Amino acid sequence: MSWLVAARDGRIDGFALATEAGSGAEGDPADAAVLSLLAVSPDAQGGGLGRQLLRAAQADLVRLGYHRVVLHVLADNAAAVRLYESEGWQRHGEPFDHTLLHRPSQSYVLEI
Repeated sequence: MSWLVAARDGRIDGFALATEAGSGAEGDPADAAVLSLLAVSPDAQGGGLGRQLLRAAQADLVRLGYHRVVLHVLADNAAAVRLYESEGWQRHGEPFDHTLLHRPSQSYVLEI
């Protein structure tokens, strides 16, 4: 597991959580670690913090011996989709309905 927190001046600007293979959704690659959460506070967005957290989580997973990682993103979160695609993530499978939010979501996979 990888847990990263970006903090400044006593406040959390963002965080990332990656969990072990098999902890994601049915249909995820069985050997892929799962980037479960990646969030940046609204006042810290647009400065590259999301990209830094994404890359740091990937580096942690490589150190832990993983070669593949999967994530799920809300399909209408254009900024997140652009970030993942610009970093080489590939769509995986068909879009699906988010379990809690009931909004279209998409899985992405990256070979690391």
